[in-house]
Amino acid sequence: MKKEKWLAYTLFIAHSMTLLLNYLTATGYLTGHSQKDISNHYHTLITPSSAAFSIWSVIYFLLLIIIVKAYLTKEATYLEKLKAIYPFVMGTFLFNALWVISFTSHQIGLSTLLISLYTVFLLIILIFLKQLENKLSLLSMSFGIHFGWLLIATLVNWTIFFQKINWEQPVISTILLAIILVLLSIFVIWLANKINNPFVLPPLSWAFYFIFTENQLGPVHLAKITIGFLALALAILIALTFSYMMIQSLRKQHY
Repeated sequence: MKKEKWLAYTLFIAHSMTLLLNYLTATGYLTGHSQKDISNHYHTLITPSSAAFSIWSVIYFLLLIIIVKAYLTKEATYLEKLKAIYPFVMGTFLFNALWVISFTSHQIGLSTLLISLYTVFLLIILIFLKQLENKLSLLSMSFGIHFGWLLIATLVNWTIFFQKINWEQPVISTILLAIILVLLSIFVIWLANKINNPFVLPPLSWAFYFIFTENQLGPVHLAKITIGFLALALAILIALTFSYMMIQSLRKQHY
C-alpha cells in the first residue's frame, strides 16, 4: 500500500496548515482579531458560551486519527473509502482556512458564504459514506461530529450576518430563531436516520446546552429566557435520540 501513502501525506500537510492558521487567527496574530473577538463583538442569542468551542479539539483529533490510520493501515477498503471522499475532505480544509481568515477580518458576508460551503462539503462526505459503508466507523464518527458542529456554526454565522445588516426587530427575531432551532433539530434527527449516522447529533446537543448556559449570564430578559430554555429542551431531546439511535445501531452490528 506504499503508493497510497500520498493520501496520508497530503492530508497531514493540510491538517497541519489548518491548525497553524487557526492558531494564528485565534491569537490575533494574522488579522489583528481572534474568532473570540468577533463572536463577542457580534454576540447573538444563539452564540454558545466559550466552553462549547473546545469541541474543535475533538474534531481535529479525530481527523488526525483518520490520517494516522491511512498511513499505517493495510486495509484496502478503508483507503478506497478515503480516496472517494478525499477531494471533499481537502475542500473542508480549504474552506476552514478561508472562513477563519474572512471571519476574523470582519468580512461577515464572505465568511457566511464560505462556512455554508464548508458545511455542504461535509454533508456530501456523509452522503458518500452512507453509500460506501453500512456500519458505524471512524470515518462516520469523525465527519458526523464535524458536520453537526458546523451546522450550528453556520447558523450562528448567518445570525451574525443579519445582525450586521441591522435586522432590528427583536420580537420577530426571537420567534424566528426559536422556530429555526426547532426546525434544525427536526432536520438533523431526520438526517441522522436517513444516513444512518447518529454522530451528527451530539454536537447539536452540546451546542444547545452551551447556548442555554450563555443565556443565563448577564441581564435577564424574555428573549434570553425563551431561547435559553428552548435550547436546553432541545439539547435533552437530541441527547436522548442519540442514545436510542446508538443502541439500535450497535444491536444491528452485533447481530
